[in-house]
Amino acid sequence: MFHRLDLSNETSLSLLINKYGYFDMIFTRDVLEHIPKNKQETIIKHFSFLLKRNGVVLASIANKLNFYSYICDKTHIGLRSPWFWKKVFNRNMEVIDCFEKQWIPFLWRLVKNKEIIEVKMPLFGFVIYLFAKKRG
Repeated sequence: MFHRLDLSNETSLSLLINKYGYFDMIFTRDVLEHIPKNKQETIIKHFSFLLKRNGVVLASIANKLNFYSYICDKTHIGLRSPWFWKKVFNRNMEVIDCFEKQWIPFLWRLVKNKEIIEVKMPLFGFVIYLFAKKRG
């Protein structure tokens, strides 16, 4: 089943909980940077409401500190730094780990074995990986 919802809206939050209950995990890959900045903190708070006790969020988010984040996708209207995401998630959950990695798509095309090459780049990596757990 597909629902088009706005998780910054409490009506959408209630609909999910009433229809499906609470969740063990929320996985968000390359989504949060597309959400308007004025809605991001509310959505993270609502993630916490949607999770069962000790539920987790696994997130990958484009990094504001990496120049490539601006040029690769013009719909990145909510780019933020790793510090912002750590702070907001920590207000509502417990951040277990947060790190940045550099993934350069054009390099992948140059290697013969087609392995994805990722290198940890503190602060300036293209992607922020964040793992958080609901307290309690």
